[in-house]
Amino acid sequence: MSLYLFFKYLHLLGALLFLGTGLGSAFYKWQADRSQKLSVQAWCNRAIFWADLVFTIPSGLILPSTGWAMVKAAGFSWSSTWLQLGVAGYLSAGLLWLPAFYLQIKMEKETRRSVLSPSYARYQKIWIFLRIPAFLIGLATVAVMVFKPE
Repeated sequence: MSLYLFFKYLHLLGALLFLGTGLGSAFYKWQADRSQKLSVQAWCNRAIFWADLVFTIPSGLILPSTGWAMVKAAGFSWSSTWLQLGVAGYLSAGLLWLPAFYLQIKMEKETRRSVLSPSYARYQKIWIFLRIPAFLIGLATVAVMVFKPE
């Protein structure tokens, strides 16, 4: 196996973890918040926090490092349109994800209380507003990286 294929394999795993954790987190959070049961919301917010620490953050670090390694191994040009779009997509999704992660921490703390404050609903709406575009940008970035438009 070439070095390029090794890094490509790791890169694909990183993308799968990043997108899979994001989609799963959004689905379970939606279900937990719909239940309006504080114990379910607390468990789910804590689980999403840990999933982000264990899966999203490491995969978010794997993606640029393996991407850089693939560019170097294959001799791709950083001026390629598809590569610039891919980097822009990665950065855009990350810039949306970071404040959503901050809100996730705040919501996790909120659900430790015996009653949710009104700010929880505001955090939840902003979290959704950030996570949906971050996920969609992630999907679009994968398409750009696979099809490599010029």
